[in-house]
Amino acid sequence: MVVSPNNVTSLPQAVTTPVDGSLRGLQEREDFSIVVMETIVFVVLWILALLGNILVVLVIRRSRRMQSTTNYFVVSIAFSDLTLILLSAPFVCVRVVMQEWAAGHLMCRLVRLLQFFSTSSVSFILVAICIDRFYTIVHPLSFKVTRDTAKKMIVVGWGLSLIISSMCVYFFEQVVLKNADTGQQRYACPTFIPGGHWSGVLYACLCVVSQYLCPLILVVVGYSRTFIYIKSLRDQVRLHRRLNNPISRTKFKMVKMLMFLSALTFVLYLPFYATQMFHTAAYKRLLSAQAFISSFWLICASAAAKPTIYACGNSNFWRGCKEVLCMSTMRCYRLNTYIVTNASSVSKNNYVGVIDLSKDQTSIRVDSPLEPFSAVLYEGKGVWQTSGSLPSASI
Repeated sequence: MVVSPNNVTSLPQAVTTPVDGSLRGLQEREDFSIVVMETIVFVVLWILALLGNILVVLVIRRSRRMQSTTNYFVVSIAFSDLTLILLSAPFVCVRVVMQEWAAGHLMCRLVRLLQFFSTSSVSFILVAICIDRFYTIVHPLSFKVTRDTAKKMIVVGWGLSLIISSMCVYFFEQVVLKNADTGQQRYACPTFIPGGHWSGVLYACLCVVSQYLCPLILVVVGYSRTFIYIKSLRDQVRLHRRLNNPISRTKFKMVKMLMFLSALTFVLYLPFYATQMFHTAAYKRLLSAQAFISSFWLICASAAAKPTIYACGNSNFWRGCKEVLCMSTMRCYRLNTYIVTNASSVSKNNYVGVIDLSKDQTSIRVDSPLEPFSAVLYEGKGVWQTSGSLPSASI
């Protein structure tokens, strides 16, 4: 017997046979081969995303060359992905293996909350990165994103994401399913925002518009204007045969990497928001729980792909990875000697010299390359010895 959606209740004592597409099929067990395949995919994506994002946080935390305002946003994205990977993905994987929701009523709401929070926070931070790159390249004098400004933008993005995502706890509740043929009962947690009522439709529209469409439009417009500006400058350099380009190759490479990262993220997030909207708009009979599993795979794949994009598109990140792995065994400090000197009392700039030392070298010869850096030879002097006098300030 098929019961209408209005008769479906969230009380644990209520046993129903739902027609909701997000619950259809959960009252029947899947084939063992399908369960194994879904579990393997989950485990592989989980490991890649976990290790990659932890490496991103460590590299940016421990490498000085990576501590910029843009990388503050990158760390925020990594934390959002780690939130999804550590607090949401394991419960979904257990549901796939056990073919039943075994985490309880509270975790059903919390897991769905974390799914919406993670994806929306990443979208908002990508908008913040786009704003940072736009003003840094197109309008560098009108507005500058400092570290304090970057932290405030991250807090605002996470706050908006949490406010919008917290409303989903009203729509997701644990239900009890019953197989009409065998009479077997099992618990399930709905995977889509329920339709059939104006509140569900309104919330689904709010999520899709605020968490996906608006950030996507802002990112497309921002990077388009930035790319057009860079292209016009490069054309002017070729036309007037100027040797100096105001936009360095490093900045242009960074913009291309961030554009590709944003495009890939929004493409992989599209099925998740599309299925939510498609299910809510009275087409729930055409979807099933496997549609949600596939869209969740793509979200985990985006979390695993971001560290790879950072490593391929940012040479400083790759060097930072080598430093982090090298510092764990202290090989960097055994292979090289790092000497920080004060060049002059006028410039007040620090310079770093890196010179390899042999194991048997215990003293510094007079004709050694290290002689200008020897603090013993020039002890008591305020500045290092120079080969000539300082240039006159008058022209």
